[in-house]
Amino acid sequence: MTRREPIINSRAQSSRQQESHRTRGDAGLSLLELMISMGVFAMVLLLIMASVVVTEEVRRFASEKDMARESMENELARLQSLGFQGIIDEVAALGAGMTVAFAVPGLDRGAIPSGQVDILLNETVTDADLGMELGMPRDLDGDGFVDNIDTSATATLLPLVATVTWTGVAGTNSLRTVIVMHRPKTSN
Repeated sequence: MTRREPIINSRAQSSRQQESHRTRGDAGLSLLELMISMGVFAMVLLLIMASVVVTEEVRRFASEKDMARESMENELARLQSLGFQGIIDEVAALGAGMTVAFAVPGLDRGAIPSGQVDILLNETVTDADLGMELGMPRDLDGDGFVDNIDTSATATLLPLVATVTWTGVAGTNSLRTVIVMHRPKTSN
C-alpha cells in the first residue's frame, strides 16, 4: 500500500502543476487575442457610424419633403382663397400660360422657382401628358364633350396640379398633389 501512495501522489502532484501552469498562462491576453478583439470592436464601431450617417440622411430627406409639402399647401391655399374666377384672372394676368410658379424656401435652386401649379383648362390633355392618373381627358365645362382646349370662360371644374421638384440629399425628388375646384353656381 505504501508503494502505491507515492505513485498516486506524484501523479496528482504532476496534474496540479499542469493546472497551475495553465492558469498562469491564461492570466493575460496574447497578442492574437488582443488583435481579434480590436478587430471586432472596429467593425462594431464602423456599423454604428454607418447607421448614424444613414439616420442623418433620412432626417434631412424628411425635412426637405416637409418643406416642399408645406410650400405646396400654402400656394394651393393662396390660390383657393382667390376663388375660381380669381385663379383664372391671375393666370391670365401673368401671361405665363396656365402655370403659376412659386418659391420653396430652403429648396430653391438659385433663381429657378422649384414649385409650380398647373391649372388644367384643356379638356383634351391626357393622363399620359400629365404623367399621372387624374381621369383626363375630362369634360371640364359640362357641355357633354371633351373637345375644348380652353375652358377658362366655361369651366365648371378646375383641376390644379401642384408640383415641387428639388435636388437634395437623396438626389432629384418630386412631390405632387392635385385639388379640383368647382365653379360656384350663380343664381338666375
